[in-house]
Amino acid sequence: MLESLISQMGISEGASLPPVERWNPPLSGVMDMQVRKDGTWWHEGGQIKRQALVRLFASILKEEGGEFYLVTPVEKWKIQVEDCPLHVLLVEKSDGDITAVLSNGQEVVLGRGVELEFSELDGEMLPLLKLASGLTARFKRSSYYSLVEYIEFRNDGVPVVCSAEASFVIPLDEN
Repeated sequence: MLESLISQMGISEGASLPPVERWNPPLSGVMDMQVRKDGTWWHEGGQIKRQALVRLFASILKEEGGEFYLVTPVEKWKIQVEDCPLHVLLVEKSDGDITAVLSNGQEVVLGRGVELEFSELDGEMLPLLKLASGLTARFKRSSYYSLVEYIEFRNDGVPVVCSAEASFVIPLDEN
């Protein structure tokens, strides 16, 4: 199954993301693949350690009705996702815009169709990005620390992160 997906895609480093939103093949089956909440990818009980392969799979992810699939123009394989299917690997600010680099290689700008939200994971409120594609990307610890560097305080003392003329409230732990 994996070899079939890889041979169909032919995605090279630096290529744009495939148009998965336009691909609607029938369900091919369920693949024994899982994206764990820590961002690691597993296939048939073994961790996928080749980052190029992880990036390939992340680039062909699609969400439909709360379920996740790897899709190509002719195949659609259901996989399991414990939390978010993508992860924020790097955050940088330039000219007032905060850009996030995701595990699928995509670069997105907060405030341009990308919303910053917080949700509970293992008893903690942690940030995630809601993408225009409908997918979500959870911040890795290091990228969250980078995001925290960009916190500003409004006149009323509320912490926010501003990007692309949008502002997002950052909930602070009261403990």
